[in-house]
Amino acid sequence: MTTKIKLLPLSKISKRNIQQLLKITSDMETMQYIGSGKQLWTEKIILDIMKYSKNDEKNNIDRLYFHYAIMKKNKLIGYIGLHPMFEPHKNDLQIRVFLSPNERGKNYSVMAMENLLVMKKKGMTQKNIWCISKTTNIPSNKMAIKSGGIFIKTIKIGDGKYNIYTYK
Repeated sequence: MTTKIKLLPLSKISKRNIQQLLKITSDMETMQYIGSGKQLWTEKIILDIMKYSKNDEKNNIDRLYFHYAIMKKNKLIGYIGLHPMFEPHKNDLQIRVFLSPNERGKNYSVMAMENLLVMKKKGMTQKNIWCISKTTNIPSNKMAIKSGGIFIKTIKIGDGKYNIYTYK
């Protein structure tokens, strides 16, 4: 039997969930592959995201940010969100997803991506959804393909090389 996960708007997580998210996002191994990986998340950052998330949820027309907790049996096991892409695709959205180290390899990120894509394709005004993954992050590249991502190209950003996937 497959364990079900659900996505919970980040604005609705509990204090216990905040601590679970803080533990995940303060782990450098987890955050090294995230675009903002140079900065570990603090409780203030999480609370700010929760506040912005609540405001974003009221704006369904031209919303640019989507923040969700990945939940398994009322326990926060990860984060998934959409945020604006960089130029020249600033009207498109980029997926960001990460899981607790002990929850990796169980297909939860693929399930979360599939759930998010179904939810957000309904009425979304942005043109495309993208996943950008470091070429050295093999699990994320596999996840992008398993969740329906179509490989576009590899680009160089700073010192790193990144694979770009799009979702139809």
